[in-house]
Amino acid sequence: ASRTWARSRSTMYTRLEAFSCRDCICSDEADRPIVYANIAALMKQTHGLAPDLSEAAALDAFDDMVKLELAKALSKSLGTYSLRYCHTLMISVPAFMPFCLDEIAGFAHGMSTKYFANSVFLWVTLCFAITPAVLASIDSIARRFLHLKGWREQLWLLLSYALMCVTAGGFIVPLTMLGRWGRGSDSKSAVFASTCLVLCGLTALLFLTP
Repeated sequence: ASRTWARSRSTMYTRLEAFSCRDCICSDEADRPIVYANIAALMKQTHGLAPDLSEAAALDAFDDMVKLELAKALSKSLGTYSLRYCHTLMISVPAFMPFCLDEIAGFAHGMSTKYFANSVFLWVTLCFAITPAVLASIDSIARRFLHLKGWREQLWLLLSYALMCVTAGGFIVPLTMLGRWGRGSDSKSAVFASTCLVLCGLTALLFLTP
């Protein structure tokens, strides 16, 4: 599904780059000169073109404007990734919320405050940082080498996702070890909490940056 959407998205931008109002279809070809004249008049009035500019030049300016402005609007509408940050949270929060609830129940039955806080910070980071970052990586991989087909495409995806899993483990394992280390003292716990907050902030910034 990610590859299909990536190809559709790529096609949108490719068609937009080649846009020309001269290639547009008129339901009645007799209206084409009128439409062209209206476009030229609109460009001269709203974009400060010279009043004596030729119609052809005004149409070219319109094409350039559409390619520039519509590309920006399309990019803003579609976002950097197929899933927005809030959508990734809809996936991650239900997956990890039971663990958080389990920690809360443990705290209610005598779990130490330090242990409880570190555990909650770990699960929150998995929800708000690690899982969204992994999903963003999957989306980025899906958009690479769209010309590949058949077994070559399957091999590329297999190798890429295997590398991504290793990379994700490279974040999760040290984070878990850091959480255990943070149970040693209040200062260590503060370092762990700060690390978790930084990771969550960087991940949110990753999705917000165009």
